[in-house]
Amino acid sequence: MKMITQLACAALSVALLTAIPVSAQPTDPMASAKCSEAGMKSANESMMKMADATKKAMVMKEMHTAREMMAKKDENGCVTHMEKAMGMMTGMGMMMDVQMMTPNASDSASTKGYKAAMMKTMEGMPTMKFTGDADFDFMNHMRSHHQAAVDMAKVVLANGKDSEVRKLSQDIVAAQEKEIATIDAWLKANGKSASR
Repeated sequence: MKMITQLACAALSVALLTAIPVSAQPTDPMASAKCSEAGMKSANESMMKMADATKKAMVMKEMHTAREMMAKKDENGCVTHMEKAMGMMTGMGMMMDVQMMTPNASDSASTKGYKAAMMKTMEGMPTMKFTGDADFDFMNHMRSHHQAAVDMAKVVLANGKDSEVRKLSQDIVAAQEKEIATIDAWLKANGKSASR
């Protein structure tokens, strides 16, 4: 039951994050929060798009501190300030723990699978624009949400042992893949394509 709760929480996190308007999203939220030159560049590009000068100044201050931490080889300090900056840019008070998504050599096969599934979903978020068309926006965002559920369910099918969890995962894959097919058919029939 604990695993089911964790899966539900992870899926809810993805659903909530996909609801953030694209104009408020960084170019690549997870990459931007990493302490690297590429991460700093991506975060800086996102910051430059901010319209609110006061928030922009606050983000700039956090990024400056993050850069100082990076120069001192203080990874944890750098990540903390980058997360604060990203939180301000996304309008969220916090970001998901970047360390949670970073693969480690000691991770189990299932942890690596879950992290890969979540990163795949996070990487697709910046292209998930809201258009004002309620029908399309629902189908577009729901497709991403369903795909994340399928990806996570496949991880537990490959690695899990509990029969109840495996049965639920099989049901999720069957139901969500059927719904993804319905969404794809609707998109095609309406001359649209999902943002992925």
